[in-house]
Amino acid sequence: ALQNPKGRYATTKTPSKVYEYLSSGKAVVATDVGDLSELPDNVIVICNPYVPEKLSEIVSELIQNDEVKRSFAKKSEEYATSHFSYKSVGSRIKEFITIYC
Repeated sequence: ALQNPKGRYATTKTPSKVYEYLSSGKAVVATDVGDLSELPDNVIVICNPYVPEKLSEIVSELIQNDEVKRSFAKKSEEYATSHFSYKSVGSRIKEFITIYC
């Protein structure tokens, strides 16, 4: 999910496909756009600096090391389930409504 981190909407728009990939248990490589850098390092790989050489290095590591790739996939699915599932989000919405409404 590579988007120019210095592009027009880099600070305001996060590609939603990143969250879809995480919830599907995929190892995700992305650039530092939106709020992606706020995700834990063991959940997503941020391609920084945004240069072809860095992307090549990251992809090579994932291709050559299945254990690293599986670890990212497992951690991303666990993180997505605990933070973005209906149950998790619903609980936070319910708490918000109870407190503020």
